[in-house]
Order: sequence, then structure tokens, then C-alpha cells
Amino acid sequence: MNRPWEGPKNLTAEEAAEDKYVKRLVASRVRQLEYVLDHFLTCIVESVDLVPFGIRWICRQLAEMTQKRFPDVDRYKIGGLVGGFIYLRFFNPVIVAPESVNFVDHKLSNAARRNLILIAKILQTLSNGVDFRDQYMKVFSPWVEKHREDLQIYFARLIDVDPLFDHLDIDDLVGLTKDSVQTVQVTFNQIFLLHRLLWQHRKVWNKSKDCNDPVLKILATLGAPPGPVKFSDNHLINLQLRCLNNNNDDDDDDDNNNSNGDDYDHKSNHLDSKEDNKNNMARDYIANVRVNEDALVNQVREKIKTILVNDSVPEMLLEQCRTSLRTYLQ
Repeated sequence: MNRPWEGPKNLTAEEAAEDKYVKRLVASRVRQLEYVLDHFLTCIVESVDLVPFGIRWICRQLAEMTQKRFPDVDRYKIGGLVGGFIYLRFFNPVIVAPESVNFVDHKLSNAARRNLILIAKILQTLSNGVDFRDQYMKVFSPWVEKHREDLQIYFARLIDVDPLFDHLDIDDLVGLTKDSVQTVQVTFNQIFLLHRLLWQHRKVWNKSKDCNDPVLKILATLGAPPGPVKFSDNHLINLQLRCLNNNNDDDDDDDNNNSNGDDYDHKSNHLDSKEDNKNNMARDYIANVRVNEDALVNQVREKIKTILVNDSVPEMLLEQCRTSLRTYLQ
């Protein structure tokens, strides 16, 4: 131990791999890594029922759309697509950096980090359903082949969820027994991302060019989406979920809105009285007809406050949306 290497030097990777001493070291370390890999894989497979419905539903949609687009593809290719989504975006980051989600309370050593990266790489290869490209990783090919079917069973269980509308129907029934206000936590950039996706793909989800589509009305009011804010300004806010066609504001008055209740009631009545104007504006939007800028900016302010009813939303955010809309109208 700790003696200078007495064997040949300046060897290639292939030549070093054939050395008897190197083979003994590699075999021992491969067994240790496979033991750890078994533990990680068991935890992932056995926790399938703990995966949130939304993630499982997305995985189901990926599998169904792949099968529809490529009818002749086998289940391993479909599983690789689903695995590329859930593993790369949810499991891999936590394995490589467990401190990011407070799984550990100390900084990892360089050796521990390298081991976790190697484990994540092997699991990702298994999840994607591909072969190793690096020669030194091919010693784990037997382990990957051994557990490939186990992971396919996991993917089958993962996408075995009810259709979205059936799930929402159950949520609606449960909601009848609750009196609490429904809220959702989002960041500013998440709102902007949703705005941008709806804006960019409006011709896809509104192929019939329905002028009365409620989402189209909102997009016509908001205009072009703003760019993302920097990290320090990307605050997390609570949004109260409201029905778009609910005109009864009496039940919506609570302690969170008392500070600006009179102002908000006035604005809500102002919006209701201009419903016909908004319908006309949506039609003008589809036909690419310019609308009056001052009137549109005023409606942007009213609509943003209707969608983002929350005391924590700064005036800066509202001003950014108005500035983006002015740029779009120029």
C-alpha cells in the first residue's frame, strides 16, 4: 500500500483495463456501486404511488402521444421517452445535489460528489434505454440489462392513472366538502412562462378562431408576454383561484382583500360593464386590427389585478406588463 507503481507506465485506457491489478480493483468497486445502485433503484420503483398526479399524467400523455405518432415503436422506446422526462428532471438533480433539497445538512466531499454523479449517470442510461458510450462504463452493462425490465414495469405503473377529467371530477366532489379558498403558489417567471406559451401557440389551441374563448380575451388584453425577471425579483406569490364567469363578488371579500376592497369592487364593476367592449377587442385582435392604446393599457391594469389579486404583487410587475404591451402596439 502507498508504494510506487512498479508496472508499465504510459498505457492507453484499453491497455490499463487489461492489467490484472486494475481488474481486481475495478471488480471490487463495481460490486460496491451495484449494491448502491440496487438501493437507489428500489427506492425509486417502490415510491411510484408517491409521485404527484400531475407528473404521472404528463408521463401518460407522453406515452400516449408517442404511441399515436409512432404506432410501430416498441414499449422500450416509449419507456425511454418517459424516463428521460421524469428521471432527468426530477430524480437526477436530487441524486447529484442532495443538499439542494436539504437531504443532507453539510457540503459533500469531492469523492462523494463523483460517486453520486457516476450513480446518476448509470441510472440515467437505464432510464433512457440506451447503451453506454464510454468504454470504462461498459462494465455496468450487465447490471443495466438485468434491471431493464424492472424499470419498464415501473413506467407502466407510473402512467397507470385516471384521465385528467375523471381526476378533476373527484377533486370537484371533494371540494364541495371544503369551505377553504383555493390558492396556488407560483413565481413571477412561471406566470410569464405560461403567458408566453399561450401567446406563442394561440393558433394551435384556438384553431377555430373562437372570439369568445376566455383565454383569448385575456391574451388580447395583456398583449405580448414580458421577459423573465432576474432571480432576486422572481418572488413566490399566492394566487387565489377564481371562476372567470363568476360575477358575484360578495363571497370573495375576505381579510386578505380588506385593505383594497373598495378599490377592487369598483374595478370589478368597471370590467363587468365593459364586457361587450372586450368581446369586440378580441375580434379585433384576431383580425390584427390596432386598438386604442390608452384604453387598452387601462384594461391591462384592470385585468392584471383581476387575475393576480394579491397584496404581494408589486406595482413594478404591473408596470412591466404595461410596458411590454406598449412595445407590442408600436
